Amino acid sequence: MPGRRYTVVIADRSSGVVRQLTVNRRWLALAVATILAIPVLMGLGAKWSANAQIEELARVGYPARIVDHGTERIDALARWDSIRRVGKGRSGRNTRDRRPQ
Repeated sequence: MPGRRYTVVIADRSSGVVRQLTVNRRWLALAVATILAIPVLMGLGAKWSANAQIEELARVGYPARIVDHGTERIDALARWDSIRRVGKGRSGRNTRDRRPQ
């Protein structure tokens, strides 16, 4: 006995054209499972990659890197503040303030 098949009929009543699509249930289930499995596998790969990176950071001494990046972050904030003050002094008001004078 052959596998179950389903037929989808698409009919255009204005022109009378009829299209039929016969689908094997096993192949349809396999195609749907594959389409749904791809994002799941990509997510698992991203998770495993992140875990590997976290383990690598723990192995090389992550707390020392926090101290280094902390000073860089402070320097970056100081630079941003000086740039903002220069922009504010040039126009006489904050550039984000769009109210009419």
